[in-house]
Amino acid sequence: MGWQYRINLFLYQVWCLLLDVVYSFVAAPVVFYPMTMGYVAGIAKSFDGSLYPITVFLFINLAVVGVAIKAMLLARYYAVLPNNHFLKAHNEMFVILILGWYILYVGSLATTALLIYPNILNNKPEFEKQFTCAAAVVIYAKDAFQHTSFIPLLYNAGVLVVLTITIGGSIIYLTFSAIKTSTHLSERTKNLQKKFLIHVALQGAIPAVFLGVPLVTLFCIFVFSIVNTQSE
Repeated sequence: MGWQYRINLFLYQVWCLLLDVVYSFVAAPVVFYPMTMGYVAGIAKSFDGSLYPITVFLFINLAVVGVAIKAMLLARYYAVLPNNHFLKAHNEMFVILILGWYILYVGSLATTALLIYPNILNNKPEFEKQFTCAAAVVIYAKDAFQHTSFIPLLYNAGVLVVLTITIGGSIIYLTFSAIKTSTHLSERTKNLQKKFLIHVALQGAIPAVFLGVPLVTLFCIFVFSIVNTQSE
């Protein structure tokens, strides 16, 4: 399973790099420096619906990072299975599982995003009336985050997060159990496999902490700012 692990490690690094770039140069400047980052408004105006396409991209990007992490964990599980195990006898199941995860994650988020897109566009005129003097910048950051229209995508992402944690935790448990009960691995190999698994698990925790938490904070800032504005 060496090549499967290396491919998914490469995909994991690519997805994380894309997420870092988009978050750092587009999302974060809009939130923390909305009036001085004119280039961001210029990017946003090229989209009908403002930063909504970029927002959806961030969701999908986080999703594919999660799939890559699960795929690396699954590769570690395959590595400790005996050769007579039915999963080892059908190596195509690994590819089918990974493709299925990508289709489920990307497909569900993209479908939800398309379904609520008309509501996102309907938010635009209201914000243009409410924030006339700041329409060049602020509107294009906020109108895609109207909380009533955006909730379905957040629910979809929440379900996928729970699914990722459940599947990832299950794979980690199964891998540790397989290592502990295996009779075809030496003690040295068992210890190495445990270390490899711990490294992958820690690698998966990095985007959850350093990418996921800032994005959750960003969305909370938008939601609370909109709610406070509407209450006033």
